[in-house]
Amino acid sequence: MKILMLCHTFPPYGQEGGSIRLVKFLKYLPKIDEDIHPIVVTRRSDLRYLYGEEKLCKGLLNEIPPNVRIERTGTFEPRWFRKKEEHLHLQKPRTEVLSSRQHGLLKNGYLTIKSILKRRLKAILNGLFMPDKARLWCPLMLKKAKKLLSTEGIAVIYATGPPFSVIYASRHLKKWFPNIPIILDIKDDIIDTVSYFARPSWVRYFIKRDEAKAISAASKVILVTDASRRDFQKRYPAHEGKFVLITNGVDLEEFRECSQAAYSSKDGRLSFFYSGGWGSRAPKTILGLCRAFDILVQEGFIRRKEIELRFAGKIPEREIKHLREHNLLSCIRLLGFCPKAEFIERLKSTAINLVLNYPIPTLIPGKIYEAWASKRPILLLDNDGIASRFVERHGIGWAAPILDVERIYQALRHIIGKWRTNTLNEISTKGIQRYSRKALTQKFADLLYTLAREQ
Repeated sequence: MKILMLCHTFPPYGQEGGSIRLVKFLKYLPKIDEDIHPIVVTRRSDLRYLYGEEKLCKGLLNEIPPNVRIERTGTFEPRWFRKKEEHLHLQKPRTEVLSSRQHGLLKNGYLTIKSILKRRLKAILNGLFMPDKARLWCPLMLKKAKKLLSTEGIAVIYATGPPFSVIYASRHLKKWFPNIPIILDIKDDIIDTVSYFARPSWVRYFIKRDEAKAISAASKVILVTDASRRDFQKRYPAHEGKFVLITNGVDLEEFRECSQAAYSSKDGRLSFFYSGGWGSRAPKTILGLCRAFDILVQEGFIRRKEIELRFAGKIPEREIKHLREHNLLSCIRLLGFCPKAEFIERLKSTAINLVLNYPIPTLIPGKIYEAWASKRPILLLDNDGIASRFVERHGIGWAAPILDVERIYQALRHIIGKWRTNTLNEISTKGIQRYSRKALTQKFADLLYTLAREQ
């Protein structure tokens, strides 16, 4: 059985930890059934991203089985669209806090002006290329997909997003190949979110229209949380039976194979480790965390030299500014992009795994599952959505609204108290097997065969 899989960037490069849903599906599908033969259509990225000196993506490439065929196309996305990606994902890991030049630029406001100009430019581009810039890749994606569907005997089409353009464009394949079922894998929501309402009304109209058409053309729609599934069922009652739940999860094999790193408090510092994106239109932020730490320091409950904030990836200038304003620059450690083994070791060896969530109440960040598997407690800065209830239900840490300084302050007091008394113990992983990548891929394989039989 051949499956056509549409994905904008494959495999994703420069991801901290590489918790990549499609890669994990492909890793375990042959172990479930060798007769499943995926064909991935993706854009042609600069191979330096995949095979460069940093080899940031080497682990993900090694996970892709030999029976997976990858078809790369060109893209109409201008080169300067990808210049930022090139800078982010090819940079060498950094351990310094801030250079003197960066301090000077922050002081005279240059970086602030630059950030404002970049935001204005991005707002214009978001209007022109809605719902996202991947729209410029979709014509070539559809051309390649149409050719493969005509010649390869494809049984099922699978499209994953964000970017949402891939999801929306897949509906055109239904016109040309009406008998081939389409599965949409929607990992985040876009409608009724902060980023959605930040867009002009005419852009919102087209996003809502395109999503409705994509849902209508699909045979099944995979969603990653039960709350998200309920929202889609309420939004599209005529298609209620199309929506299925396959959550995000964690590759437990990697945590068993990785060296047994362990947390130690011998250096006398309370460490927090964050890895993940920051967002722009609906940004994540550590502003509330910085304010809470500042209060605790002023009260004498903890000293700055006892705090270590570790960040994998690139931290935005706006967050550096928050750290500087609250005198926490001396507490941070920038790690650059961590290869998979190093990422897992850092999860295991930190006191607290910090997880930030977007202001989307139906979203559970994928990093929660990896932090849970590391057995180190979690501090989730959320929006009082289902992610907070997930952390509380499984007893795996603390949760507070991302800008609620009082609740973050109370959580930190509790954490610091346990740290001082050496009772900041490992968390239980009871129940995590339900979210193993292998088990989730079994559900995905069952869905593929169900649709193929109905064809």
